[in-house]
Amino acid sequence: MSVVEIGQRYFDVVGAPLIAGRQLTADDARPGTSGVVVNERFARMYFEAGSPIGKRIALLDPRAPADATSDAWWTTIVGVVSNIRQRRLPSGEFDPIVYSPYESTVPQAMEIIARSPLGPSAAAAFAGEQVRAIDVDLPIAPGMTVDDVLTQQLWPQRLFGSMFAAFASIAMLLATSGLYGVTSYAVSRRTREIGVRVALGAGTRAVWWAIAGTTVQQLAIGLAIGTAGAAAIATLLPAMLVGTGGANVPAFVGVAIVLVAAGLVASALPARRALRVDPTIALQAE
Repeated sequence: MSVVEIGQRYFDVVGAPLIAGRQLTADDARPGTSGVVVNERFARMYFEAGSPIGKRIALLDPRAPADATSDAWWTTIVGVVSNIRQRRLPSGEFDPIVYSPYESTVPQAMEIIARSPLGPSAAAAFAGEQVRAIDVDLPIAPGMTVDDVLTQQLWPQRLFGSMFAAFASIAMLLATSGLYGVTSYAVSRRTREIGVRVALGAGTRAVWWAIAGTTVQQLAIGLAIGTAGAAAIATLLPAMLVGTGGANVPAFVGVAIVLVAAGLVASALPARRALRVDPTIALQAE
């Protein structure tokens, strides 16, 4: 559970609809009548049997000892809002949040979230003017959009994700090239067999299917083993990397299609060349 200190219009700015109760007011910051708003995740976790509106909860100072109940801050739940992503959890779920008025404490720093139809520059300039009107000596950090903040927070995942995608593409290219080369060489070594089949009166389609059947069988065995291993890794990966969602079925199907196509082309081209060779010459091939 996390406690987020907000202003009275925070939910209007971020666009979070109110599910039950009311939003925070100036009276909720007064001692003895303090009120908080919880998100939907908090309400489902701790108040499954009924509505949390009007229930009192105790908020403990995270710096206090675990058994220190004297520092508990009792407050009343006055509203429930929809879930807002405040931080990324390994499970990908929303964390339970308690929203309290920032006036109830003395914050050392504050982040201002503003929305303006004139764009982020105008909103940042207006917020800076309002802060300087209160105290000209207050330090103000440069304004950033929410997208910029998310990009800055997630750049390690984006970097490693791009690297993994590049490595996966290279591995896919190497696997396709290797499969094509090995299959093409193996089929070309069967030139004498193809000549014998043609000399005995086998048709072109029968010869091609005889060659392709062996290739398809080998591909089926390799794809079954590879898909099982990839599925096992994809099942374990979300527990180690944030943002991974398990097995990607379209990716598995795409890789299988590319490898099957490479194997069939690699077997078809040498077989087609061998079929065009005179059977007497093919029988002389080593």
